[in-house]
Amino acid sequence: MKIPKLEPKRIILSAAALLLSAGVCLVYYMSMVRSFTGEMEVRSSVIEKELPKDRLALPAGHYEVRFTYSSDMDRELTVEDGTGNMLCSIGLAAGEERTPVVAFDNPADNARILFSVSSLDTGTFTCHDVVLYSEREVYHDSVCKALLLFCLFAAAVVFVNTPVFLKAGLYQKCLWGILGVAFLIQSLPCWGFYVRRGHDLGFHWTRIEGMTEAMAEGQFPASIYPYCYKGFGMLGRIYPQCFLYPITFLRSHHVSVVGCYQLLLIFIGIASAAGMYYGVRSVTKNDTDATVSAILFLLFPYRMADVLLRSAIGEVIALLFFPVVIAGFYHLMHSDDDRKGILPLVIGFTGIICSHILSCVMVSMFSAFLLLTYINRFTLKKIKKLAVVALLTLLLNAMNLIPILTYMKAGLSVAAAKDTFQAYGGKLWHTLSKIGSTSSLGPVSIPLFLLLFAAAFFYLRKKDSPETGLMLRLFVIGILTVVLNMKWMPWELLERIPLIRELNGYFQFPSRYLAVCTVCLTFGAPIALRAVFGGEKKKIGNGIVLGCILFALICGVTYVSTFFTDIGEDDYTRIYGRFYDVPEYMPRDCSDACIRNDQLFTSNPNINVTLYEKRGTHILCQFYVTEDYNHIDFPLFYYPGYQATYYVPSNMAGVKLPVTRGDEGRIRVVFPKSNEIGALEICYTGPWTFKLGYVISLLTLAASIAYFVWQYRRSKRGADPE
Repeated sequence: MKIPKLEPKRIILSAAALLLSAGVCLVYYMSMVRSFTGEMEVRSSVIEKELPKDRLALPAGHYEVRFTYSSDMDRELTVEDGTGNMLCSIGLAAGEERTPVVAFDNPADNARILFSVSSLDTGTFTCHDVVLYSEREVYHDSVCKALLLFCLFAAAVVFVNTPVFLKAGLYQKCLWGILGVAFLIQSLPCWGFYVRRGHDLGFHWTRIEGMTEAMAEGQFPASIYPYCYKGFGMLGRIYPQCFLYPITFLRSHHVSVVGCYQLLLIFIGIASAAGMYYGVRSVTKNDTDATVSAILFLLFPYRMADVLLRSAIGEVIALLFFPVVIAGFYHLMHSDDDRKGILPLVIGFTGIICSHILSCVMVSMFSAFLLLTYINRFTLKKIKKLAVVALLTLLLNAMNLIPILTYMKAGLSVAAAKDTFQAYGGKLWHTLSKIGSTSSLGPVSIPLFLLLFAAAFFYLRKKDSPETGLMLRLFVIGILTVVLNMKWMPWELLERIPLIRELNGYFQFPSRYLAVCTVCLTFGAPIALRAVFGGEKKKIGNGIVLGCILFALICGVTYVSTFFTDIGEDDYTRIYGRFYDVPEYMPRDCSDACIRNDQLFTSNPNINVTLYEKRGTHILCQFYVTEDYNHIDFPLFYYPGYQATYYVPSNMAGVKLPVTRGDEGRIRVVFPKSNEIGALEICYTGPWTFKLGYVISLLTLAASIAYFVWQYRRSKRGADPE
């Protein structure tokens, strides 16, 4: 498509718009930077007998800390970096509401600063608040957000000068503008200084912090979060983390965990609109349909609840790829072009696997159901294409699937709900009310859309076309997902089947199925609207479309409005940096009791340890023994991939020793008898199969890109792609 020649008037207007947006971004930057430079509140809450022990990643420079405390006895405050080096110490006199100022110099960027108070196990000590003073900006949130805001403004200016926008009618241009408003509404809480409490927010912050810590100590990919579970290490690879690496990069460059999480939500909003727009546009070839679906999807109550109430980031990322999967199945059944059939399916399923394994299982279940409805269109050629999709998806995701299978085989216990689906199920209105708890229109959204689809089903009962056929199939899936939430579903009977019982334990609650319902209803809504109010070949009634959009905007505004009132204890920035230990991700047979003692466990008293140093997953230990078949259990949870090297003066090259699972799920190293003082080094390197998985994925990606590029060039030359 040729780029139109811009008129001088349009060039001047575009330049003025860019200058104006730059001014807005500068004002926004100045308003943010004052909140982080010079004075930054680290924590402001009452904590009995404990001072915050969060490790703060701070750039090099001079700092002062002012905190208010009450104590019944004299104590000592120490400030250490992540390697255990003391930066400063100060005596704390007994008394009420004392406010000393502690000054220290941080010698290196990204060092982990630890505050600790002596003798907390005796007497009473209360920390009321902590404020950190810095010479310069500590966290670069303001820079990143201001640059992102300017990039969004610039992208909008560029878009309005493209042929697609210039050739569109006024109605379509207004819809694109409303889509931009919908994006701003759903991302509005992400441009401020705080984050409201979400159900899974602490866990995802732990993932961001854990990946940052892991990569700082040399792990790539970031497999073990070294400082979780009180330093015993938390396994990260059981939860896909591909899309967190850009955020982790920002975190390692002094963007706060609050800012990282907010930027992640903003990017998810952009990608969600793009995923739904692409999926609907590729099916209907209609920009209006695609824009309406994108608006409805961004502001649909269940998705808003996932983003702002549940903080279900993995599920939200997976949802944005589901429209691509739907479009892929549609083209696979109605098109002979592999790029329209195979490619979207592979990209969609790969994105879901890289986002959330549970969502992948759930989407696969309903995708199988969708395929069954197309069974009358199956041919040998289509079956071969489905096999190619499955094979390519598995090979591309070898880097994710191999670690998951390895750790599950090693005994990782993933969460299983204690209650059955029967206990979580309820009446439809009760379930929807919980989802729409922060929106008065939330409970009525799904029933209204189902009624719309039912009306479309009535109008189309004697008509048939590929688009309407897909819409009716999505309607059936939406009905099915709602039925699965009903109280009268015989889950207790169905859970006698081991596979269903295990799946239900992983899914935890039936309302999770409404994620699929959300995508299906918003994907098919424009097709249903056209069928009911516009006819097969007519435009949708403008008033009806605007009514649906207005409904979505009201839902979005009511959700977002709750995040700017009554912050109180829901302000999660007040527990910044906290690791959120999730019991269900501990190794099997382990519990909180296992991590209370972080000392070495030796097999007999003849093992004399003369040196012991632990930094994350790296341990250095010096000792000597006088008997054979000795072992030491170290304070690290055992996962395949740890390596132990034994050094003695007579063999400084080192000997690899077996690392096994010891008592309480700890790492156990067995070493031979030696009358020499030896040194043992333990570090995490990952099994060799993980490296094999990355090689398989990269080779498959390179081969796939080469094939589709070759096919595209061949088709451009006019040759038959078959």
